[in-house]
Amino acid sequence: MISGSERRDSVLGRRTAILKVGGAALGGAALGGAALGRAALGRAALGAARLGAAGLTGTAGIGALTSVAPRRAMAQAGPAAGGWDLARLLDEMSRRKRTRARFVERQFIALLDEPVDASGELSFEAPGRLEKRTLKPRPELLAVDGDQVRIERPGLARTMSLRQLPEVAPLIESLRATLNGDRQALEKAFDVNLEGRRDAWRMTLRPRDEAGASLARRIVLSGAGHDVQQVEIEQADGDRSVMRILDSR
Repeated sequence: MISGSERRDSVLGRRTAILKVGGAALGGAALGGAALGRAALGRAALGAARLGAAGLTGTAGIGALTSVAPRRAMAQAGPAAGGWDLARLLDEMSRRKRTRARFVERQFIALLDEPVDASGELSFEAPGRLEKRTLKPRPELLAVDGDQVRIERPGLARTMSLRQLPEVAPLIESLRATLNGDRQALEKAFDVNLEGRRDAWRMTLRPRDEAGASLARRIVLSGAGHDVQQVEIEQADGDRSVMRILDSR
């Protein structure tokens, strides 16, 4: 009989195998609120925007994780409460050229009986370097620098070009666009809805093209000012991840 831990390791191992060949986030990273395909976008997270998100992200402590931003006046392009709008948010983000933070993440995977918790460090350096370094439950590095993607974990080390990940590259670039404040690149890949106010905002990204939609239904970033504090990624297959970003500096 296969134990719970062996089953979890098997599933997580398959996720890495999918990513290894360029398939399936800074969730997450999304830094400065979490996504690299089926493995990294929802389950490992850039995070972007998964890096933040861009990781972006991500895009969340562990337990009853909820958005830090209330649902208030929605604004896609026009001004929100107090004149707060997408243009002002991205302008503030663009002024922050370097960011480091801790993250805690909970992944809800249908094949597993219990959520998978992870924690580690996120970093973003404009214009194009995103890094998600997982420390627990096992060491893992997911780094994007320009056109290069680097994956490291025990028994695996590989560098590949974004050109080898045609389904995933637009999502990575879009999460970087968020952190760089590049509205044109962001809206090219996502329908964007922003609601709230400067000290408590929530931005929902829905992929525009079929390839992106086959990976993620939506990415929700929540934060205050130029800080992305939480990234939630809902995958097309129903799995989801929630990443909270702490001690951003």
